[in-house]
Amino acid sequence: MAVLIEIIARLVAALPRGGALRLGRFGGWIACHVIRHRRKLLAQTLAECLPEKSESERRRIATRIYPHLGMTLVDQLRVLVRGMDEFHDVIEIENRELMAEAAADSSGALLLMAHLGNWELSGFITTMTDCPVTVVVKRFRNAAVDGFITRSREKMGGTTLTAGTTFQECTRRLKRGEFMFMILDQNMIADEGIFVDFFDKPACTTPGLALLSAYTGSPVYPIFMIRRPDYGYTLTIHPPIAPPPDRSKESLLEYTQIYTTIIEEMIRKHPEQWIWLHKRWRTKPPVDGQPVV
Repeated sequence: MAVLIEIIARLVAALPRGGALRLGRFGGWIACHVIRHRRKLLAQTLAECLPEKSESERRRIATRIYPHLGMTLVDQLRVLVRGMDEFHDVIEIENRELMAEAAADSSGALLLMAHLGNWELSGFITTMTDCPVTVVVKRFRNAAVDGFITRSREKMGGTTLTAGTTFQECTRRLKRGEFMFMILDQNMIADEGIFVDFFDKPACTTPGLALLSAYTGSPVYPIFMIRRPDYGYTLTIHPPIAPPPDRSKESLLEYTQIYTTIIEEMIRKHPEQWIWLHKRWRTKPPVDGQPVV
């Protein structure tokens, strides 16, 4: 499969970007209307999370998600072959000065991300600073897919740490003044996460970002790479969130909720660019002290 991914990447990279994106949109259309991958789950999740929208609005969001994901994949395949050079002309940056501020902070910086827009291209930040950049990620079960994602991230100048890497290694890197990306919108198992409100539903979420921020004193900068109608991107860097005052359960819960609320607000602005296909609420809160399977 690794060879197949390499061949597809080279074919996609050989096309003009506009033609490659059209191919990605077509692949998304096939996934939506022919394969119908997780369509029932998608419709149910949108109805539960966006009840204020009409059924037709939710259907429109659903049909736009798949082409968006197809184009996101195409751009990532192009990074694997071409690197980041072609994206300098299509990415606009809001609040660029905040990255200079973060780079000057000896405690490093934590970068809050979500699977929104083209989250992988957020690695563009490596072109804006001399600070080493690390991405904390869950590994894919498929070795070929995992290798593709890892290599494309390395093409952007970043290194990866597997989620679950020792806390000490993460703190070491931050204390050296590095940037560290953390994605906070993935489901966690009950004994590794805490429950916060996400679209008015309890979502099991890692407290790791809040804990690292409290322990190292590193601020948290939310960043989002949103696709524009012209198929370029806007990288928005939000003002930093100060570290929690302590490492108590109450503080970690409060700040994890703050981070999650920011993600939700951005998803509500761009609902067609989030991965609603992910089973985000799979882990249920315990009932009478007993986990729900």
